[in-house]
Amino acid sequence: MELLLRSYQEKKPYRLKCRFGIGAHPREDRLQQEALRSLDSFVVDMHHQGWDYVPGYEQFSGPYMPIAPMTLYKQPELTAKQMMPLVAAGRKLHQGYATRPLTVLRPQVLERWEYEIRAVFIRRAIHVEVA
Repeated sequence: MELLLRSYQEKKPYRLKCRFGIGAHPREDRLQQEALRSLDSFVVDMHHQGWDYVPGYEQFSGPYMPIAPMTLYKQPELTAKQMMPLVAAGRKLHQGYATRPLTVLRPQVLERWEYEIRAVFIRRAIHVEVA
């Protein structure tokens, strides 16, 4: 379902961001060239998804450590009736999620760095999910 905004209503700007990777210790001109290329492809990709780019609000930051995407699974919530046999069998029940700690390295020791570009976009139609 798609909700079309009326022309007399103001469109809300959204600051969206993307990351791009480059080899460690890049020259300044190479970094600027890669940032502009990434910004161009980011604008094209967002235009295909229905976003309109608002020039003049770009922000650039980095370097950051590359982070591999991971899926965090929510543990099922057990009722007291389901917990009783587990506790009677000696199992310890913990609150929260079982996650492993992440090792964070300084960007200076990595072979590849990531930089982030933030830009402002508006949308003419807002997609709405209906149950």
